Amino acid sequence: MKTRLRRSDAALLTVSHALVNEVEACALQYGNTWKRTKGFTCVKPALFGSIRSTHRKPAEPMGNAMELVFEEVRSDKDIQHLALMADEIWHEYWPDIIGIAQTDYMVEAFQSVEALTNDIRHHGYRYWILEDSEGNPKGFTGAVVEHKDAKALRDHTSHSTIVDERWPDRLFVSKIYLYAAERGRHYASRVIEFYEQLCINEGLSALYLTVNRANKLGIRAYAGRGFLNIEETDTDIGGGFVMTDYVMAKEIG
Repeated sequence: MKTRLRRSDAALLTVSHALVNEVEACALQYGNTWKRTKGFTCVKPALFGSIRSTHRKPAEPMGNAMELVFEEVRSDKDIQHLALMADEIWHEYWPDIIGIAQTDYMVEAFQSVEALTNDIRHHGYRYWILEDSEGNPKGFTGAVVEHKDAKALRDHTSHSTIVDERWPDRLFVSKIYLYAAERGRHYASRVIEFYEQLCINEGLSALYLTVNRANKLGIRAYAGRGFLNIEETDTDIGGGFVMTDYVMAKEIG
C-alpha cells in the first residue's frame, strides 16, 4: 500500500507554496515519531514494499498534479536502502557547508544502517522513502513524536530547553533530504504539509527542527513556512566536531 499526496487533494491543507522553490535548494534537517494517523484523509503511513533502485530519471517540469508517495521504512532491507540514499544525498550537499571530514563522520554516526536501525527499533523514529507516482526515489524523511515526560525522550539529550518548556507534546522533524536533481520541485513542501497534518491529528501543539546556521536557504525557506527561530545551539557530536544549529519551531492550530 502506498501513501499519496496530490495537489488536488491538498485543498484540505491551507499552506502557501510561495517559497517552495527555495525549500528543496537545501537539505533540510534532523527527526521524530507517531503511531497512528487516523483521520488523515490525504496521506497515511504505508509499508515500504519492494526496494527501489537509486537510479533517478532526469528532472522534468511538473504541472499542478504534483504527487508524492511516502513508502514507510520497516524491514532491515528497507533500512539498508535508506542508508545508501542518505550517504548519496549527504555527499551531494553537505561537504560545501561543513566539509568532507564532518560529512563522512555524520553519515557514519547518524545515517548508517546501525544508527538508523537504532532510531527505528529503539527510539520510536519513523522514516519514509519519498517517490513520485512512477516509483522514482526523490529523497527521504524522518520524524518522532516527543512527549516531555516520556521515557523515549528522557533517553535522549533534549534538542531545546525552550521547546521543552513551551510544548510538552510536539513533533521533532529529524530529516527532510532530497536528491540534488529533485530540489525546487515542491517535494519538501509536501513533506511539511504531511507533518503539519499529523500534528493536528495527533493533538500535538508544535513541530520543530534544527537547521545548520550556515544553511541560509534552508533557514529562509523554513521562515517562509511559518517557522520561528527560537534558539541557537552548539552541540558536541564527537570526533572533534560541533553542530552549530538554529532551533526553529512552528505552533499548530
